[in-house]
Amino acid sequence: MPGKTQQRRVQEEVAEVKARRQSASGPAFEARAVPGDLLDLQRTAGNQAVLRLVDGTLTAPTLQRWPWSKSSKKGGGKEGSKGTTGTATTTGTGTTTGTGTTTAPSPKVIKIGKEQIRVANPQEEEEAKQICAKLKADFGISLSSPTSIAAIKKEYDEVGKATLDSLETNVWEMKELRGVLTAVTHFAPILGKQRKRSPLAKRAQGVTSLGRVKKQVDANYKDAPLIEGVMGEYMSGKSNVTLFDTQTDLVDKRYINPTTGKADNETTITANAVHEMAHGLIEPLYEDGWVKTMDFWLDAETPSGEMGAEEPPTQYGQTNAGEDIAESTALFFTNRANLETLAPKRAEYLAAIVASWAPAKKQEVLKATKTAKGTGK
Repeated sequence: MPGKTQQRRVQEEVAEVKARRQSASGPAFEARAVPGDLLDLQRTAGNQAVLRLVDGTLTAPTLQRWPWSKSSKKGGGKEGSKGTTGTATTTGTGTTTGTGTTTAPSPKVIKIGKEQIRVANPQEEEEAKQICAKLKADFGISLSSPTSIAAIKKEYDEVGKATLDSLETNVWEMKELRGVLTAVTHFAPILGKQRKRSPLAKRAQGVTSLGRVKKQVDANYKDAPLIEGVMGEYMSGKSNVTLFDTQTDLVDKRYINPTTGKADNETTITANAVHEMAHGLIEPLYEDGWVKTMDFWLDAETPSGEMGAEEPPTQYGQTNAGEDIAESTALFFTNRANLETLAPKRAEYLAAIVASWAPAKKQEVLKATKTAKGTGK
């Protein structure tokens, strides 16, 4: 975590970046290559490094430890743009003229409950309604960005009122809803209806709401600003997972779409959601066993320094045991083969945990994980 002086300078850096973009001549701000492990960059090099990267002023040598991937920002089209003869274009009306100009309906923002969702057509509108309904009915999870705002205010209770009051919800993109649904499905045996038949039935469900917010508070101190660069956060006070703007267009090469065999934006969104959900659904129950099993940890916050100990699969996973669990879980569900190569003991431990969720297996976590090789120190 950067010092307070550096944290305060983040706000100034954001303003400077925006000013440069607004005054720049030529084409509009162009999407730039970003490191796949942006969250590692934030935690290890600081928030300013992330902002400098977004602005294009961070040099390649600083980032050589992180794999590069491109952020694909969609223009989305503007309402009221002119149609082109013989070409489907985005317009505000979605009509066909007598001269042969074909136009397609513009994306629009709909409201489902208190959530705003951008859809491209009636089919996506129906899909959005189905996803929202399924999340609630099958998994016991509500889409509620207002709950995210309340969760942040509760979690960051030392931050100034003006900053907290400036928090803003944002519109969900369909790719975010799809990514979230995929993430939630990975935890299906311990969510909603199925949780009632699982060994965890008597325990409260650790994630009950998901929200979409633009920026996050830097840290819990009075003068903390809102910052860019945060992908997501789990807040236990409201059993809430919040996703932020940073994750919307990222592609992280570590996370692989099982259908295409390639990394893509939606799979990165899924991995980010899995990571945050793991903080609420896996970490509270399994952290003690994880620390006892993984030689890398002396306790939940302290690396053991033991030679030859299997390391967490990412640099950020070395922050503490909780982040190790979350990073390992994200890889387990989106690129298991990679986790088995990088950290086989972690892959096997997670496989035992997931197997223990089945209704037929009522054993406690310790009994389930004892089947994994190398259990115990």
